Amino acid sequence: MIADTTAFDNTPPIAEHILLHLRHGGDKADSHLLVEQENQVIGYAHLDQTDLVAGPSVELVVDPKFRGAGVGKQLLSKAIEICGTELRLWVHGNLPASNALATSFGFEKIRTVLQMSKQLTDIQQLPKLDKAVDENIVIRNFLPGIDNVAWVSLNNKVFKNHPEQGTWQLADLNIRIGEDWFDEQGFF
Repeated sequence: MIADTTAFDNTPPIAEHILLHLRHGGDKADSHLLVEQENQVIGYAHLDQTDLVAGPSVELVVDPKFRGAGVGKQLLSKAIEICGTELRLWVHGNLPASNALATSFGFEKIRTVLQMSKQLTDIQQLPKLDKAVDENIVIRNFLPGIDNVAWVSLNNKVFKNHPEQGTWQLADLNIRIGEDWFDEQGFF
């Protein structure tokens, strides 16, 4: 359902870390709500109640074939019943129906996460620098098993104030290294 919804909406309906937890196991404290019809999952909500500072967070997805039938409302109502009214609802893709559901429950947009990208074929050559590049700096491909610890340490320093990215552990990196999309030749 998640893959079908991603293709339909042209955006993933839930965060990558949740998808990885569903595939590989994850936080034992997380809760999962399902809406089924004829032994088919038509709605899913992920509830994370572990953040004692920012409060619980919820992400949900409804199969596109079953939208407009109250499934999203049912999931969000149950999530609020479980987590309370001070939860954070993540809405992916800025889709009108998702925004309408959130607004109908009184949620306000407080943060926008953007993913910016550019095709490698569209990148223009940088102008020559007057100053020579430090010859002691070597840029090379990531070496799994060799660079893991150093990369996680650097990542956590760079993203120390980022709520999702700043507390990675080796397991977080290793799970992604094991994914089909990972290519060490594209990781510098």
